[in-house]
Amino acid sequence: MSASMDSPRWEEEERPLDELLAMTDVLDPVAVRDAFGDGALCEANHLFRRIRDLCLAYGYTYSDCQEPLISNYDTMPLAVLSDIVQGKIVPVVCNRKVLEYLSSSNPSLVVRPSFLRRNLRRNYLLHESAHCVAFQTVSHMFDYKANRHQSVMLSLLCESYANAIERLVVLNAKSSLEKWLLSINTYIDPNSYKPMLYRSQALLGLQRALTLGIFVFLKLNRGREWSQDDTWSVVSKVASDDTNTSPVECLALEYFLDRLGEDLNSRFIQLTTPFFFALSRCEKQYSEISTGDGLTEEQFELQIEEAVGHLVSVTCCALSATASIKAMAASVFAYSMDFNASEGRGMPSEARYST
Repeated sequence: MSASMDSPRWEEEERPLDELLAMTDVLDPVAVRDAFGDGALCEANHLFRRIRDLCLAYGYTYSDCQEPLISNYDTMPLAVLSDIVQGKIVPVVCNRKVLEYLSSSNPSLVVRPSFLRRNLRRNYLLHESAHCVAFQTVSHMFDYKANRHQSVMLSLLCESYANAIERLVVLNAKSSLEKWLLSINTYIDPNSYKPMLYRSQALLGLQRALTLGIFVFLKLNRGREWSQDDTWSVVSKVASDDTNTSPVECLALEYFLDRLGEDLNSRFIQLTTPFFFALSRCEKQYSEISTGDGLTEEQFELQIEEAVGHLVSVTCCALSATASIKAMAASVFAYSMDFNASEGRGMPSEARYST
């Protein structure tokens, strides 16, 4: 008996390749058809579609033939990130054409979806598009052209936004088909996430989850671990600032923060963050940025809070940052961006919740 498309076993069942091509060939004006699964994701996932809409609205295009950008991207994606963001062209891997060739030359070919997940070259249009959206949305808030410290901070904020968006797109997936397509179109393995993480994100809502995600990844991207003490401090602060936060929401918040804090590959951080510093010719460490760019500590904190609030607001289709977004940004910022946070600081016992 064949597994339902909503079953995790779906990926392991052999299916006609032409059937997989047909079910993912969604004609959508914003889709990149040569990127396998892109149209289906634009149609099925509202956050995936929102990032695409924003990217196009900012004047970006998607191309597989813009040289030397494509060749350089194939060789070292991080090296051309600035060219992508400022040149407004997002590189595309035409991975659908090879599947169409296989299907036409082997009409009866059957494959396991898991085989394609492991062997088909991925597209990272979502991740790169999120970088572009973040840059266009908040770059005017940073003196990145004249100040190298501000340039590094902007780069890390855009990276953290892209990290958060990818994970939230996955957590908003509604079917095994959608998760499978995301495994071919993101850096994330959706099957590695437990159902509890999906439920926690749903309970928190997109605005809160995105705000939290950006700040968690900002800390990770500066080479600091996210600890249980970090989680407890944030939950305690949020609970005290918003007395309407229920015990169940606090549990969801705690689980969500803990899982995100474990989810960014340390090797990835060790490669990307120093590269951002090198590209900006910035010799200072992350913790020294706020004192090296002419801003007071309070001005620096306010700059990041406002930038994150604006990013979340634009992403969530609001005209301006709502009070709840600003409050969440301020609550999380107070601890997650504390450069000199002491070890062992935890949430008071009375703020801990049990089921």
